[in-house]
Amino acid sequence: MGGPGAGDDGGEGDGASAEVAVRLRVGPTVGQGTSGEVAKLLNSIDGGSYVLKRVPLGDSADDGRAALEEVRLHRLVSSGCGAIVRYAFSSLEARELLVCMEACDMCLWDALTAGQGNERRNFAVGGLAGCADASGRERLREQRLALHAEMTAAVRHCHELRVLHRDVNPWNVFV
Repeated sequence: MGGPGAGDDGGEGDGASAEVAVRLRVGPTVGQGTSGEVAKLLNSIDGGSYVLKRVPLGDSADDGRAALEEVRLHRLVSSGCGAIVRYAFSSLEARELLVCMEACDMCLWDALTAGQGNERRNFAVGGLAGCADASGRERLREQRLALHAEMTAAVRHCHELRVLHRDVNPWNVFV
């Protein structure tokens, strides 16, 4: 008789496990990072917006360990902090690590260099000078301060968990 956690797989019963195939409809590539490409997922049934990061793994065991450690740390830091992109799940498939996470509108670089037409996320560097009225300049200042506070909270959260990002830059910060 097995109770919760009695089996070798951490589940109920006799320790038997089953393999489940999940079909993901992958859309266009939305980004390219140092470790792999990121594509939009098209078949979320929960209404969420997700992306799939595909990280090719080399032949060495160290490649796999490093990739799995990155996933472990992402999972750790993304819980408990709304300012960090949410980790959803990951899977190893044919020498490739698949990491599913929530999608974001754009990276910080795009937000900082966006034209005035992007009302929702315009933190443009020259934006203050381009605002004709005082209320527009004040709104832009407030948006920038809020973004800075969010980024600071995310870094503080990581540090409290003793995790150092090592690659915070305008292309790795998503808004």
